[in-house]
Amino acid sequence: MPRSKGKFWPYVRPLIWEKAQQLYQEEQARTMGTDFKGITATKRELREGRYFHRAKIIVLNNLYRQKKGLPTVEEWEMMQRYGIQEDKAQMFFKKKHIKKILKHRKTQTRRIGKRQYKIGHRYGIRSSRIEKSVAHIVIARRFKEKLGQISLEDAKKEGYESVEEFCRDWEKDFGSWNPEETVSAYEFELVSSDSEES
Repeated sequence: MPRSKGKFWPYVRPLIWEKAQQLYQEEQARTMGTDFKGITATKRELREGRYFHRAKIIVLNNLYRQKKGLPTVEEWEMMQRYGIQEDKAQMFFKKKHIKKILKHRKTQTRRIGKRQYKIGHRYGIRSSRIEKSVAHIVIARRFKEKLGQISLEDAKKEGYESVEEFCRDWEKDFGSWNPEETVSAYEFELVSSDSEES
């Protein structure tokens, strides 16, 4: 893989190596059974065994699918294995964001991709397609803006103390920060959680 001075590959490359190691470990465990002792492969072994190549395809595919709001390769395989049907009335958040929502500290979210959520509609929130919804929210407002236009007020609605903190976390989650990128912003209200419904 050619070296790049940009932010994308420095973010993605460790994910590929991690996935390659995982593929190696899984294959060794299947082949050796109880004799497998969790041996870690070298980068040379991962390249020569084509694990790095396979991992690169999976990681890049997952990044694309996540951006489009689609299941990851692993999630799709799990859904097919257990016959799980995707519920369209869902919004997906990272677990750290769900915790903020449940504490009423996060009432906005910014999304990339084509999928649009409708004002007035109720959505279950969860962190992956193989988990149940932990709460429900209703979309109260929707607007488009550039990432760099986020105000301090809206950064706090996103669950952060400052715009800078929001920027850092966005870059950590998505690999880059482009202030000119247009995103869909949603303001929502928490209407129920599992603890309230039980």
